[in-house]
Amino acid sequence: MDLGNAEKANELLQAQAHVENHALNFINSMALKCAIDLSIPDVIYSHGQPMPLSQLASALSVQPSKLPCLHRLMRLLVHSVFFSQQQVIIHNINEQEEGYSLTTPSLFLLKAPWQFLGKWFRNDDPTPFQTANGIPLYDYTAHDPDFSNFFNEAMTSDSRVIASVLIIKCKDLFEGLSSLVNVGGGGNLEFVEGDMFEAIPSANAVILKYIFRVSNQPLLMFSLANDNQWILHNWSDEECVKILKKCKEAIPSKDKGGKLIIIDMVMENSKGDDEKAETQLC
Repeated sequence: MDLGNAEKANELLQAQAHVENHALNFINSMALKCAIDLSIPDVIYSHGQPMPLSQLASALSVQPSKLPCLHRLMRLLVHSVFFSQQQVIIHNINEQEEGYSLTTPSLFLLKAPWQFLGKWFRNDDPTPFQTANGIPLYDYTAHDPDFSNFFNEAMTSDSRVIASVLIIKCKDLFEGLSSLVNVGGGGNLEFVEGDMFEAIPSANAVILKYIFRVSNQPLLMFSLANDNQWILHNWSDEECVKILKKCKEAIPSKDKGGKLIIIDMVMENSKGDDEKAETQLC
């Protein structure tokens, strides 16, 4: 093959890397599956601080001869942002070693509820998480403050990303509003304890998903206390109808400026790319 010049050579190397990345793309998912099979997220979480590679290997009962392979596995998972890496001091020998911590995405790997999908399809549990842990997710967070903090941080991070896009692309939705009820949200708001299936506080608009500030103009915002972030996404069709009916009761009619703002996944959006479509299907 005639490389021609350095620029052409770099182009060919990049093309080769592109082909190999696609041909071997399954390795990423297999590495993630391996981490779940070994319970690596749970082991690191239980450790309570960045976990040195040697201690991780010992906790996983990895054969000493395979320690370099575990290092390669963790290196790939760090690159995929499922774990973070930092140098930690091994106190008994006063030396530094690579250590690993959980990241926001790895929160969703704890107890690996997706391993229990097959079992879940055959029982009457409402979610795979309950099949894996024996109790619902929100009951679990109530009994485990550390897990609750991880979960809330993940939801907050998720909300910030979507909110920043919403403010830019849909800012006109909030113009003219003097009050807004955010059902199931959190943040620096006036909280109203209640059940969204029973009643929602009256306001100019009701939003089902996130908390954010649109501008420097004052906007009275209430949050109906509820643990769910993707509000409608978490409920059955029948329960969604009940929630939407309560939202309708809480806002003025359309001709008087009442608004119901729903932020959730939209299926079969022809304008979306393949990656977004895969996210929607999941």
